Formats: sequence, C-alpha cells, structure tokens
Amino acid sequence: MSTTQNTSSNGNLPDEALHAPISKSLEKNELILRNTFKSCYDIVFRRIQIFGQINALLVYLDGLVDTKALDNLLLKPWMLETPRPGLGELNAVDLMLIQQLVSIAKTKTVETIDDIVQSILSANVVILSDGLSHAVIAELKGFEQRAVEEPANETTIRGPKEGFTENINVNTSLVRRKIQSTKLKMESMTVGNLSKTTIVIAYMEGLAKESIVEEVRKRISRIQIDTVLGGNFIEEFIEDHPFTLFPQVQNTERPDIVASCLAERKVAIFIDGTPFALIVPCSLWNAFQSADDYYERFLYATLIRCCECY
Repeated sequence: MSTTQNTSSNGNLPDEALHAPISKSLEKNELILRNTFKSCYDIVFRRIQIFGQINALLVYLDGLVDTKALDNLLLKPWMLETPRPGLGELNAVDLMLIQQLVSIAKTKTVETIDDIVQSILSANVVILSDGLSHAVIAELKGFEQRAVEEPANETTIRGPKEGFTENINVNTSLVRRKIQSTKLKMESMTVGNLSKTTIVIAYMEGLAKESIVEEVRKRISRIQIDTVLGGNFIEEFIEDHPFTLFPQVQNTERPDIVASCLAERKVAIFIDGTPFALIVPCSLWNAFQSADDYYERFLYATLIRCCECY
C-alpha cells in the first residue's frame, strides 16, 4: 500500500520540512533551500567568509535586489575590510548588524525555513551563518519601476501632477505626504496563495466607522485565490452585487483624491502592483465627481456636475 506526502507550493519539500526550524548546519540549510528552489535559475546562492572568521551564505533573487548596494554595504565591508578593534570575538551575524558593522537600515531575524523562503520571494537578502539556528533578513530591494507621473485618466488643471505607481510603498508614501497625522492608519494583509500580494487598508482612526473598517478586513481576509494581478480581482470579491450595472467600488490613481476620501470617513485599499487605489463605500454620486471638483470654485464645480447629470 503506497502512501502520499503533502508538498508545499514553495518547492519540492513537504510542509513539515519548510516549517521546521533553521539548522545550525550551514550545509543542511543550503541543501534544503536548493531543493526548495530547484530549477529556479534566478535564485543566487553565494558563499562568503566574513572577516575571515565566519562562513556565511547569501541567498537572494537576481533582478529584485539592489546588487550595487549589496556589494557596497554588505560584501565589501565584510570581505575586504577588517573589523574595528575592541569588538571581541565575532560569532553572530545579527550582532554585527546591531553593532553597525554594515549600514543596512532594515534587518530582522527569522527562525524557520518557511520564513526564509518567503523573505527571498519578497526580494530580500537572506544571510545564513554556520553555527546559528536563525537567519538574518536584510532589505535591499532594488528593481526597475515607473516614476511618479501625472495620471493619464484623471488629469486636472489646477491640481497636483502626481499619480500612483505599481509600487505600493510609493503609493502609501504619497498619501502620507498629504495627511501627516498619526490618525492615518495603514494595515497590511497578504492575499493570493501563489502571488502573496500585499494589500494595505488605509483609514482615519476616529473618523472612519469601525464597522466599515472591520467589514473591509473580513471581506479581504475571506478571499481565496491563487493570484492577484490587479485591483479588479479584489473589487469583484468585496462588492455586494456582482451583476449590477452601477459601480460599487470607487477607483482612482490620484493621491489627493484618496486623501480627500479618507477625510470623508471612507476606507482606501492599496494593492501591490496596481497603480490604482480602491475606495469604499461608494455611492452613485461618486461617478459624477472629477478631480477638478476639489480645486475649482464651488459654483463652477456645481454647474459642471449638474451638466454631467443631465
């Protein structure tokens, strides 16, 4: 009688192996990762020796990591320079980062193979060293992306000439520039069994109704889909009536409109890889609004809106 073993979508290893803790053996960890990323030509495995004392392994995705920053901030200080005197014995990579032997702003430690795999797929550099049962994650993301430009579909005469890009961090920062308040909350979620797409829910604490924010959280958390390639994927899952002809979710590519809607007690949804933000709840009157409504005199804006209605 044959038996089957559950395998993970991350690779050819069973789920138990991926959720296992990191081994102190560098060779064992490398073998597990190489089997996990089998037939993945863009995964780079690089062995180094830190200050001539510690054997370490760097694993990252080629094309998604800033290799110049990796060379200048990490590899050159560790491989070509000598440590400052008085530091004692160097036996832990995370201690070196704490002692600022390299200038990397965002680092963290993880303790399972699955955390390593997710970090690599999220365009981070994983640093494994011999004798340690945890790994250091260094954020050195660097890939080609579109610059902030004027929106093509929502142009204005007097408004700002900036629009969202496909980078979710850029999009949230554009809104932060508009609303410099601690009441602006941004909660991160992950949707997509394969794509692991980052989604951010933005709202004004104390202004947005908690019931609406909680409903948005519930609807997004219930989404079960393999890949999220655009905002329409999320929009179709969270709307109330799929067969209606009227829009139920507002979408915009302008940070100023999102900031205005947040001040109007609404909730914004950002999807990584999408240059649009979704805004809920949405009414029929939102379809008659334009970006210039926020920048023209109220008499002129009202007249234009009345003409659009008729």
